[in-house]
Amino acid sequence: MKSKRKGFTVLELILALGITVLVLGVVYSFFLTNTRTINETQINLDLQKSGEDSLSKISKKIMEARSIVGIISDNGTPVVGLTTCNIFSITFQTLQQNGNINYELRNHVLTETVVNQDGTTTRTQVGQDIQSITVNSIDNAVPLVDGHSTCRGINISISLAKNYSGRTYTYTVRTTINFRNHS
Repeated sequence: MKSKRKGFTVLELILALGITVLVLGVVYSFFLTNTRTINETQINLDLQKSGEDSLSKISKKIMEARSIVGIISDNGTPVVGLTTCNIFSITFQTLQQNGNINYELRNHVLTETVVNQDGTTTRTQVGQDIQSITVNSIDNAVPLVDGHSTCRGINISISLAKNYSGRTYTYTVRTTINFRNHS
């Protein structure tokens, strides 16, 4: 009588291990791709939210402005007589006499400085990951700053960017802002 051995042969074990490795490889690549897609989507959503929040904060204050007092372009020179430019700094005259609001873009962070009537200042961060801000007059023939406060409003475009895993993700938000208290 032959005795039957119980257990698996080496060949059966190698075959089972091979099939397991193939299945795990397919599952791993599926999860890796999904994780990467979820991360990219999250970055795009973060940029969109940051841009929309920044634009909302700016719009609320600028709508109440009378005019643009001054603009410093992204190359550091004052802007006079232009209808469009990329900005480093822009200052608006508010309803308060001698009150101003200044927005400054430095190291991809946009800050707001409010100079009140009594000379006190309040400085807050408006947004981050901002690459550039472009403004142009809503009246294409009217300069943004011309010494006569004739600009009635601006079109503003904020470009944001973030690096992740060697790739740069960008998002741009735009809006038109009319000066309600234009004189």
